[in-house]
Amino acid sequence: MKTIRLFFLVLSVAFILTGCYDDDDWAPYESYTKKVGTSLVAGTKLSDIIQDIDLIAKNKQQNLELTSITMIFEGDREYTEKSGTIIFGYVKGHEKINQVSKMDIHYCMSNQTVEKFDWEKGHGKRVNCLFIDEISDKYINSSVSDIFSYFEQDDVLLDAITEISPKLIIELSFDRLIVYLYDMNAPRSRVIFYYNSEFETDG
Repeated sequence: MKTIRLFFLVLSVAFILTGCYDDDDWAPYESYTKKVGTSLVAGTKLSDIIQDIDLIAKNKQQNLELTSITMIFEGDREYTEKSGTIIFGYVKGHEKINQVSKMDIHYCMSNQTVEKFDWEKGHGKRVNCLFIDEISDKYINSSVSDIFSYFEQDDVLLDAITEISPKLIIELSFDRLIVYLYDMNAPRSRVIFYYNSEFETDG
């Protein structure tokens, strides 16, 4: 029995020393969610909220950069009142190759409260990180109502919104605004409206 245990111990050490530990399936990784419950006295612009959200991020780790903002409005009431959830996505790369920290801070617009944050740290292939560029100020100096004005006059959107159970998702990344409108009554929540500011035309 001792011989078998010694064999497996030696085999494990050899496996690590060969470099397999650097593979993303073996690299150190942490992921958890923590409730916050912090109320904010926020202004009407996204940039007003971000000032306080930044402090929460920095208390966890320095040098996190805001790379994405996702706004989610579920149901007629949240859509009409523009009082859904805003998820602020922070990312930090590390000197160690392929290592990333990511923090998503969830802010409830209706009660102006930071409800929780999701934390990930580990190999880049394991951390759910879509955007790496720091977000620009093209949209963050706007209010939520101003952001809606980019797409809410579209006839396709206006015709659809009165006939469905809506879920609206707005994604802000580096210098770009993307909108998805889902019909929650449709099979697999079908997207029925899509807008991408990258394809805007002047005039």
